[in-house]
Amino acid sequence: MIRPPREPLLDRLSGPALFAALLVLLRVAFLLGAMDPAQERAMSLVESAARPGGTLPERPLYDREELYTNTAAQAMRMDLGLPAEIYRFMPYGSGSLLIACVAMPVQGLLGSGYLAFKLIPLLITVAGGLFWLLVVRRWLGRRAAALFGLLYILAPTLLVRTALIAKGDHAEAMALLGAVGWLGTRAVQAGGERARRLWAAATGALAGLALYVTYSAAPVLAAGAAAVLIRARGRPRRAWLAFGAGLAAGLLPWFIHLGATGGRSLLIYGRAPGSAVDLAEAGGRLVRLAGSGLMAGYDMPSAILPALAGLVWLLAVAGGAWTLLRGGGRAGRSSEHRAGGAFAAAILAAAGAHIAAFCLLAPDGSSRYIVPAYPLFLIAALGAPRRAILIAVAAAGIAAQAWAVGDVRFAALRGPASGVDWPLLGEIAGAKLERPAIASLPPDVRPHFEIGHGRRLFRTLRPEAWPESAAAAGTEGEPHVWEGIGVAWCETHALWEAARYLPALGEAQRAALRRGLLRYADLVFASALAREGPAVVPAIARAFAPEDRPAMLEALARALAALAVHRGRIAEAARPGAPEGGASGAGDRAPIPAPGGPQWSAWLRGHLGEEALEKGAGWALWRMLEGRGGPRFWSPPASSWVAPHAAALVEGRGTPALWEGAAAACEAELATRPAGWLVGGSDGPRALAAELARATRALPAPAAEAIYRAGGRAAGGALRDPGLGRRAPGAETWVWEPAVPPPFRAAFREGLLDRTRPPGARSAGPGAQ
Repeated sequence: MIRPPREPLLDRLSGPALFAALLVLLRVAFLLGAMDPAQERAMSLVESAARPGGTLPERPLYDREELYTNTAAQAMRMDLGLPAEIYRFMPYGSGSLLIACVAMPVQGLLGSGYLAFKLIPLLITVAGGLFWLLVVRRWLGRRAAALFGLLYILAPTLLVRTALIAKGDHAEAMALLGAVGWLGTRAVQAGGERARRLWAAATGALAGLALYVTYSAAPVLAAGAAAVLIRARGRPRRAWLAFGAGLAAGLLPWFIHLGATGGRSLLIYGRAPGSAVDLAEAGGRLVRLAGSGLMAGYDMPSAILPALAGLVWLLAVAGGAWTLLRGGGRAGRSSEHRAGGAFAAAILAAAGAHIAAFCLLAPDGSSRYIVPAYPLFLIAALGAPRRAILIAVAAAGIAAQAWAVGDVRFAALRGPASGVDWPLLGEIAGAKLERPAIASLPPDVRPHFEIGHGRRLFRTLRPEAWPESAAAAGTEGEPHVWEGIGVAWCETHALWEAARYLPALGEAQRAALRRGLLRYADLVFASALAREGPAVVPAIARAFAPEDRPAMLEALARALAALAVHRGRIAEAARPGAPEGGASGAGDRAPIPAPGGPQWSAWLRGHLGEEALEKGAGWALWRMLEGRGGPRFWSPPASSWVAPHAAALVEGRGTPALWEGAAAACEAELATRPAGWLVGGSDGPRALAAELARATRALPAPAAEAIYRAGGRAAGGALRDPGLGRRAPGAETWVWEPAVPPPFRAAFREGLLDRTRPPGARSAGPGAQ
C-alpha cells in the first residue's frame, strides 16, 4: 500500500481548524489569567498618571466600556421603554450598540457575568485571525500562512489584551478588515465574471458596514482600496462598479444614523473629521510608535526585556516591509504578477495610512488605535530577511504570555465577576435623556439615570441655574442630580474649582455634590500629580473648606499611594506659584522635596495628615495580604513612603485608619462581583461570608470589623442593583445573620444600612463621553 507523503508540520499549522483550536486554547488561558478586577482598580489610577512603563500591563482586560455595553444589553432585555439608540456608548460609532445586541442572547443563555460576556471578544479575535489566515494562505501560500498563524497566536501581549476587549471599535475593526480582505481576495481570484461581481459587491457592502460599526477601519479600507484600484487601473470595470454599488448599500445605515444625529456622529470626541493634531504632537506619536516597536507591548519582568523584544519586532516588520515593497515593485506583466503587486501595494499602503492617521488624527496616543492594522504588520514581518528574527519574535511572545498568566491568582476562577455596572450606564446614557424620559423610568433604575442627567445639566447650564434644575427632580432625585454634577466636574480635570461652589449649597446638596466629586477624584488627582508635580498637594489641601477637606485628602492620598506602590509618575519639576488656572495656581512657595526623597514622607504628612496617608496606603496595599496576588503587582519599593505601612498591614498591626483604607479597597473589589453572588440564596450570603472569612483570617478584631463593614456596604449596594430583580428584599428584611459570625454582625449591619455610597460604584475613568 502506497501511503501519501506526510505534510510538514509547519504546513499543517496553516489549516484553519488547527489554527483556531490552538488560538482558542491559548487565548482562554490568557483571558482567565489576566482578567482581574483588582488589577483594573490599580491600573485606572496609574494610567491616569501616564506611567511610562513598569510592572503593570498597559491594558487590563477588565474594561469599563465592556461593562457599559453588557449593562446596556441587560437594560434592553429589561425593556425600560428607552430607544436602543440611547445605549450607544459614543455617538460616532455603532459598534457598542452592535455588541450590546449580541450580548443579549448571551445573557439569556449564560447570564450577565463577565466571563460569559468574554465569549464575544474571544469569538471576534478567533474569527479575525481566521479571515486574515485565509487571506495570507491564498496570496502567499501555506507556509507563509502557517508563519502568520504562529505570529498571530504569539503576538505581543498588548495586542492580545486589546483584542480580548469587545467595545465595538478597534478589535472589531481588525476582524472586519480581515473579512473584507477575504471577500476582496475571492473577488480578485474568482474564475468567472459573474462570481467576480458578486464577490466585489459583497466586499463593498461589508466595507460600508465596517465604517458604520467603527471609524477605526476607515484608514485601512480607504488606502487599501485606493492602492488596488490604482494598480489594477480600474479594471475590470464591472467588478469595480459592483464594489461601488455594494459600498453604497453598506453605507446606508451610516447615512441614516448621520441624519438622525444631525451630523453629530461625524464628531469624534467633539472634534470634526480631519481635525489634525499639531505637528509636535504628531511627531511625538511617531517617535513613540517607533521607540516602542510599533506599540509592541510585552508583559515581562523588567523594562529592558520588553524594549529588546519591541526592537526585534520593529526590525522584523521594517525588514519584511522593505522586502514586500521590492517584490511588489518588480512585479512582471502577467496577471498573476500584477495581482501579487496589488496585494503588496494594498498591504503597505493600508499600514502606512493607518500609521499616518494614528499620528495625525487619533484623539490620543493610546496603543489601542494601532490594533486594527496589526495583522498588516504581521504580514509584513513574514518577509523578514532572517528567519532568526521571526524565531526571536515568537520566543518573546511565548515568554510574555507565559509571564502574563504565570504569576496571578486566577481571580476569574476563584469567584465570578459581574459584567454589569448600572452606575456607569446611568452616568453615560442618562446624559442623553430629558427630564420626562427619566421620570418615566422604573424607580429602581431612575437614580442611576438621574446622575447622568446631572452630567447633562453641568454641560448645558450655568452654575447659578443648577439648583433650580436639580430641584425639578424631586426630593428623591435631587441628590442624584447633584452627584452627577460632581461627576461631570471631574471630567473637566479641574475638580478643585468645585471648592469655591460647595460652601454655597445646603448641607444635603453639598454632601451629594461631594459624593459625585469623590467618584473620580483620585483619578483626577493622579493626573494632576503627573502633569504638575507635588505642588498640587498643598494647593488641593488649601482649596477645600474644612467640611470637604478630609474626604478630598483621602482621595489624594489614594492617588499618591497607588503611584508609590506601582511606581507611577509624579512630575519632578515642582511649580510653586504657577499662574492661576492649574491645581498649583494658589501659589505655595515653600520648598517642595523631590518625590520619593528622604523628606518626601514627612512633607506629605505635614500637608495631608497621618490619618489620610494611612487610609490611602491601606487602599493601595490591600492585595499585600497573604494570598492576595503575586509580588509583581503590589510590592512597593523599600524606599517609598508606603513601605512601613505595607509591613504593618501584612503583620496585622496596622492602625484603624490603615484598616479603613484596606476595607475601602476590599469593598471596591467586592463591588465587581455579581449582585446575586453577594446576596446569596434563602440562607443568606454564604459565598460573601466565606470571602470575608478568608480575607479576615488571622487579622485583629478591629481590622476584621472594618472588612465586615465593607462587606455589608457591598451587600447593601447589591440589594439595590436593578439587575437582581424587581422583587429583591430590602436590607431591613433580608436574612443575612446566619451567614455572618456573631462577633461581626453589628459591623456588617452598619455597612448594610449605609446608603451614602451608590450601589456597585467602581473606580473608573471620567470623561467617557
